[in-house]
Amino acid sequence: MTEKMTPTEIVPGVYAIKGRFAGEFGFISSYLVVEGEQALVIDPGTAGDPGEEIVKGMVSLGLNPKKALIGILCTHGHPDHVGGAARLRRSTGAQIMIHSGDVDLLENPRLFIKQRLRLGAAERLAMKMDRSPLRINYTGTKPDRILRQGDEVKIGHVVLKVIHTGGHSAGHCVFLDADRKILFSGDELNNLPDDSRKF
Repeated sequence: MTEKMTPTEIVPGVYAIKGRFAGEFGFISSYLVVEGEQALVIDPGTAGDPGEEIVKGMVSLGLNPKKALIGILCTHGHPDHVGGAARLRRSTGAQIMIHSGDVDLLENPRLFIKQRLRLGAAERLAMKMDRSPLRINYTGTKPDRILRQGDEVKIGHVVLKVIHTGGHSAGHCVFLDADRKILFSGDELNNLPDDSRKF
């Protein structure tokens, strides 16, 4: 279960939508980049309410989600960031975009738990995560666009440059709006290691 999320404008045209999970898994932040009548979502959150709340947030900003939302950008393939991507695509028609290094996580959500176990997570914790809001109703999906280092994602006059950082996951990316000096960093500053490596 998540709290209700409302958009908070950070800078003109960039909104944060923060959702908190019941229990100990904390919160995720989704970002909405709005340019004119178009919008991109960065990290749509889990498979539960966040996608619905993103749609409600867009409506509260005067946007029609089915017409305005052109893209769903994923900084990486962990379920707290991409679990809601397929559901949001179904309700809006927006394209899902993720780095080539995390396509397997987007398509196969069980892989996340397997990787956690390989890193030494207690099986009980891994199974708890598997039954948490991070995973519920998350069945995996294919991306519409596979991103690579140096690619650009454009929305109106806004250009987001894809910078592959790895570290947190094999395909972790940050998105840089160089003109406005804004960096969408996902979990790059998180202290958890890349769990896709083979030990």
